[in-house]
Amino acid sequence: MLRQKVLPNTATYSILIDFLACNAKDSLRFTKGIMVDQARFGFVIPSRVAELREVQSQAPMDLALDIFYASTEVRKERVFPEMTYATLVEACAEHGREEDMLKVYTHMEQHRVSPNADMMLSLIKGFGKAGNIISAVETYGSYCALDLARRPGSAEERFRVYEALIVAYMDGDDAAGALIFLEKIVDASNDIQRSAQLADAVIRGFLDRKDIDSAREWILTRHVGSSELVSLSGILAGVADLGDYTLASKLYTEFTVKSRKIGSNHPTTATATATAQMAFLSLCAREDKVDSARAVWADLSERGLSSGPSVEAVTIYANMLFENGLTNEALVVLKQFAEFYAEGPFSTPIALRRDYLHQTFEHLISSLSRTGFLTPSIALDICGFSMLHCGHLGLEASRTVLKLFGVPRIVGLTLPQLDLLLQVQSGVLQEARAKGLELFPEDVQKFEQMLSVAIKANIPLNETLKVSVERAIMVSSAYATKWNAFVQSRGAWEANLESPKLVVSPGVVATDGESIPDDNFDPYWAKTDVKVSQAIDNALEGAKTTRPRLSDAKRMYQQTRRAGRFVRMTTLARIVTAAASSGQSDLMAEIYRNAKNDTPLLLEYRSVRYVWCILLDAMVAGHLTLGNRQQAAVYHEEMLKMGASPSANTYGLYIVSLKGSDQTYDEASEALKIFERAKAEHVIPSSFLYNVLIGKLAKARRVDDCLFYFAEMRALGIKPTSVTYGTMINALTRVGDEHFAEELFQEMEAMPNYKPRPAPYNSLIQFFVNTKRDRTKAMAYFNRMMLLGIEPTGHTYKLLIEAYATLDPPDMLAAEGVLEIIRNNGQNVETSHHAALIHAKGCILHDLEGAISYFTAVIEDGRIVPDNTIYQSLLESLVANHRVKDTPVWIADMKLRGIRMTPYIANTLIHGWATEKDIVRAKAVYDLLSSNENDRLKREPSTYEAMTRAYLAVEDREGAMKVVEEMGGRGYPHAVTVKVAELVRGREAVAA
Repeated sequence: MLRQKVLPNTATYSILIDFLACNAKDSLRFTKGIMVDQARFGFVIPSRVAELREVQSQAPMDLALDIFYASTEVRKERVFPEMTYATLVEACAEHGREEDMLKVYTHMEQHRVSPNADMMLSLIKGFGKAGNIISAVETYGSYCALDLARRPGSAEERFRVYEALIVAYMDGDDAAGALIFLEKIVDASNDIQRSAQLADAVIRGFLDRKDIDSAREWILTRHVGSSELVSLSGILAGVADLGDYTLASKLYTEFTVKSRKIGSNHPTTATATATAQMAFLSLCAREDKVDSARAVWADLSERGLSSGPSVEAVTIYANMLFENGLTNEALVVLKQFAEFYAEGPFSTPIALRRDYLHQTFEHLISSLSRTGFLTPSIALDICGFSMLHCGHLGLEASRTVLKLFGVPRIVGLTLPQLDLLLQVQSGVLQEARAKGLELFPEDVQKFEQMLSVAIKANIPLNETLKVSVERAIMVSSAYATKWNAFVQSRGAWEANLESPKLVVSPGVVATDGESIPDDNFDPYWAKTDVKVSQAIDNALEGAKTTRPRLSDAKRMYQQTRRAGRFVRMTTLARIVTAAASSGQSDLMAEIYRNAKNDTPLLLEYRSVRYVWCILLDAMVAGHLTLGNRQQAAVYHEEMLKMGASPSANTYGLYIVSLKGSDQTYDEASEALKIFERAKAEHVIPSSFLYNVLIGKLAKARRVDDCLFYFAEMRALGIKPTSVTYGTMINALTRVGDEHFAEELFQEMEAMPNYKPRPAPYNSLIQFFVNTKRDRTKAMAYFNRMMLLGIEPTGHTYKLLIEAYATLDPPDMLAAEGVLEIIRNNGQNVETSHHAALIHAKGCILHDLEGAISYFTAVIEDGRIVPDNTIYQSLLESLVANHRVKDTPVWIADMKLRGIRMTPYIANTLIHGWATEKDIVRAKAVYDLLSSNENDRLKREPSTYEAMTRAYLAVEDREGAMKVVEEMGGRGYPHAVTVKVAELVRGREAVAA
């Protein structure tokens, strides 16, 4: 405009001044917001700091004043609209520029422009910020002299002016003046609500001066509920920022009630609510009040109540959770926040929001690394969030993460983890090159290591990974040839996948010289009744098939055969499976016999071979379910003859059915043999097969083997299930590997589509109750169960009772209170729960009379049926208190009630009589148990150990050796027998 020599008129100047003054006010609010966040959270992300510098460099206040002064110099008689004066005076007042504010106001007065109430408010505030109380009071007097103060309905306006003068007094460090003025207004006014708002202004003034003691005194004497929500928000935030947790907690309760009552429909209300919540959240984090912080976070995340958390708020909350060992909860918080913040309906541009997010993740990585809480698992999860929502991770944060991964850890990564880490490492090379920074030797070395592992593992290619690696190869070209060859080979392999072919069976292999026909012709299709087959499938749908539904399926099947038509072979396989579950071996045999007659195996037809594989697989699995391993072997042989093998899940049943064997097995070794046979028959393993194998190895305490097959499972891209994790956690707790057990537990909880089960939680609770004897950790996992809505099992409650009753200091009131919790939850109190209390009274507190009294009361109550569990706890209490001679009375009582002896009760009695040096009675108890594996009451490894110790207690080494020799002939695992044999050898070494 000026270049065209067009002079601005008053309207032009007014527009410019209004715009710049408003911009100056917004800039000041933005600056104050960042300064407050810096003080409140201890940091702000770099992007916001950069924005602050940019805003400060623009100096809109100076520009607005320069234009105002220049325009009035050019034309002395220029008069601006009243609104322009008001906006400029308000901006000067907020910036504390008293002199400029007076000049603008004087110009307005000289040109006879009447001030409005907002102008007077701004002048009072400006004088207060400058500490000029006299001028503020004079301005208030001028306001009162104007007609403005006497207008009808101007009460709201007057109280705004009163509040401005109180704020001016407080800003000018004249609290006494503010209180005198407040007292005058309260005495003269009957408006209690507005008077309370003036009192809030005094409180905020004390908080601004950091006078928490005076503020507390006023807060505690004010009427609860009298404050407006926005005012209460400011008070709560001020108290929280000054660190008074007790007072802030009380205010937060009041604030939450009020905010829920009025809602957050207005943006100002929602923002004020979020500000107060974040201030209190920050205080909870500083005070390490996890439960309070969790409740505040829930309120802050409630979209109908608050505008939501900032990136700084989520950072300090997540950091607190990580530092308190709540890793999975912290990761869930980050995941949910990232999803909401990156894609949510915010006014901030999405690119800037993603920039904020990635800096948040970088700050967390840096913070956790400094404090030692950054584990490889956590680092991978945070990297995954950043790559998913922001597309990258910064150079320093990436290097911090990559330092956690040496060669052994890289080799042990799953393929998705390797994909992610390779993208991160590629990003390091690209960013360093783009910024002209020097590459560290370990950057290139680690990239080449990961690339080598990825190629050997035949990692699936996706476009993101391909582009990342190819750009990184431009920096480190050592692997360029290998990578290009790998990409070409993957491309050819994926092209082959595009032409679908009939899969013979999960376990089918082609015999030498055989050519599988390409056609899918089914010679029995014409006589197959598809509708009936579908009806039978629907009837048998579901995990558990009831007998009536199976009867319906059987009826439809037989009617179809009588009509001269067939049912699909896949449907027959489903009937076989249902029959096995119901124990109907005759129906299984009938199905198989009829299938051989109706649809005999024609090897030249691929489709026929396929369905026969499915039926035979079902027959093998069915007989394994029924415990007929010999019959299962017959059908297995049939499959081998046709060049097929059972499915992975059927091989899993082979392992499961080991426990039903008539012989004593080293089940872990047998399970490994079955697994190796499955691999030899080219069966592709499933998660179920790995789960049962790892379960058998865990039971035998072969943890190294568990870890090996767990790693193999992940390397093959088979996702561990919650059952897998539960089994691994149980195995690790058995050998006392607390760190790895908890790391796997956190990984399990972070699984996509994780279905919580009580078993892993029970394993860790049991570990911290029986092994580590740490009640705090045990209760932490119990509380975690409850938080996730996992219903405790009877075993969980038993462990909870033991945690209270057996760990120091014993708390029997809390232990007995668990029974009430069980009843209140609508569950049944079990004998194991009473047994735990009896054991605690008798064996831990050595209150034998109390244990006997409790036992008697439970029996007489009649609400439970007594069993060997509750008697075992009583007998253990007698033995622990050297009253083994009283046990025959209770053994007789057991027999009278029809309760049989168990190996574990026998162990207790053997130990008790051995303590009394009565080897004859100990041997008599031992002889009650049979050495025949087929007998119901048979000797367990623990029985042999108890009797060996009994003989050694009376110095009868020969008797001990006989027991060890008998045990050696039972076929137990070497690790089990050697433990007992060492007892005798150890005694020999001591004697020597």
